[in-house]
Order: sequence, then C-alpha cells, then structure tokens
Amino acid sequence: MKALPYLFLFLFCSAILHAQDNVDPPVPVVSDKIFQVVEQMPEYPGGDEAMMKLIQQHITYPSDAREMNLQGRVVLGFVVNEDGSLDSFAVKRGLWPSIDAEALRVVRLLKDFKPGKQQGKAVRVSFVLPIMFRVSGGELLPIINPNITDPDEAKANAACEKGNYEKALKLYKSVCSLDPSNSFAANNLGLCLYQTGDKNGACEAWKKLIDKGFHPTEYYRLKNCAPHRPAHMR
Repeated sequence: MKALPYLFLFLFCSAILHAQDNVDPPVPVVSDKIFQVVEQMPEYPGGDEAMMKLIQQHITYPSDAREMNLQGRVVLGFVVNEDGSLDSFAVKRGLWPSIDAEALRVVRLLKDFKPGKQQGKAVRVSFVLPIMFRVSGGELLPIINPNITDPDEAKANAACEKGNYEKALKLYKSVCSLDPSNSFAANNLGLCLYQTGDKNGACEAWKKLIDKGFHPTEYYRLKNCAPHRPAHMR
C-alpha cells in the first residue's frame, strides 16, 4: 500500500498570544460581542489531543498538492458560540485551494465545544487553528509548477529531485530571469541555494515569496530560517 504523507497538526487558540500572568481589569460582557480572549477559553471535549486525533482520522492530503510536493500551514478561524456550537468558518491564511478546502472541510466536523466564559457567563469567542501539511519524511523537495511552459524548468525540477542542486540552480536562475513572476521556480531556486550552502540567500528568496503571498514556501522558511523556538511553541 502506498504510504500517505504525514500531516503535522499544530493546534492553538488566540489565548497563547497573551501572557497568562498579567492581571487585567474585568472586561464587561457585551451581548453578541465576539471576544478574542476571555477568562475561560473554549475547549474541545478531551482537549487539544482529542481535537488533533479527530482531524488526523478524517483529513486527506489532496492528490494535486501531493503531486506538486506542496507543504505548509493553513490557518483557519471560527467562532465558538455560547452553546458550544461553531460558525463563521474562514481560511485566515491559505496555502493552496485544494488544501484550504480540505482543512476547512475537516474543521467543520468539530462540534460541541465547551464554551468560553467571561465573568462566569458563556460568550462568543474567536478561535484560531493552524494545520501544517507536510509530505512524508519532511525532506526538502521542489514544488512542482502544474503549468510548466519552460522546458528548462522541467529539467531543473528533475535535477533537483535527484539531488543535482548545482545543475538545478543554474537552470532555475535561467527560468527566473526569463519569467520573474514564476514563484514556483523562485521557491525552488531558494531550495537549491540552501542545499549548496547559501542559507542566507535561500531565506531571503523565501521571505520575498512569502511577502508576495506565495505561502506554499512558508514551510521551508519555518523549518530552515525561523529563529529557534521553545519546543512547546513549535
């Protein structure tokens, strides 16, 4: 049986963005208001472990994204209502249409949260949930452009997948010089820079792509360029 790609799921809510040891004055409860942080945050029955298990059981790596070697993070958002039901599902940061749709489909399966509370009263609370899609083994692979028109790009992809990064780098540079808007080739050029020892050049190339909104490259930057973070924040 063909091995399926691994799915690494990083779950957190907006409460982690705020220091827990700060004591703030009570926030008045306002009817119909959607809170970002409350005294008692919403919780899935069984906690994050149970939520992760449900997502892992039902999520599928879209075939087109798998064939393109797409890896990265989708950030989803929804609102937990006073009765624990969910609504207002949205993709806050997308990765690729088929991956975004699959992540959204599975998150809609989550039901019956323990509602968040402010001053002892159940209130509506915004919840943020990132899901990381990562191919088997986590190796650095070129992202395959589904609409290749330049034969040099196809040759570069083949060389890169075989580990011939020097050859691939020259080809990707040629492709990018002819078509600066080709984000796939630019991402893979960064990969080859990284593999040939130019980490700074690679990270700068990936950062430019992320700033332009090409989020499939985010996985590479998170894995290889982001500052070290404590284990509990990864």
